[in-house]
Amino acid sequence: MPLGTQIVTRIDTQRPEGGLLQMAGAVAVILQMPSDIHGQYRVRFPDGAETCLRRTDFQVRKHLAKRIGTALGTSEADLYQFVIYRCIVGVPYSRVVRSNQVPAIEIFFGSIGA
Repeated sequence: MPLGTQIVTRIDTQRPEGGLLQMAGAVAVILQMPSDIHGQYRVRFPDGAETCLRRTDFQVRKHLAKRIGTALGTSEADLYQFVIYRCIVGVPYSRVVRSNQVPAIEIFFGSIGA
């Protein structure tokens, strides 16, 4: 699995000192691959927290989106119809290109079947 692949956790993840780090269903990105087939992947969550997961503990986000789309009788791209709130944070892209400012970030909040 390539570095940078977006994944969705299948399990709750725990902090090393104990306590919940992220609930199952959290999105993360792969930072480091295991050295062998039974090793663990190092992943980072959007809040910057990192943990290690076995391959069985997560699924590729794109594959999950396709599976959900198929179950709903739609394509992956059509999942945007379930977005309840969309917020763009940052500088509009056209101004970013001219001034080298930080690009805009789109944030989606939604629920399947809502």
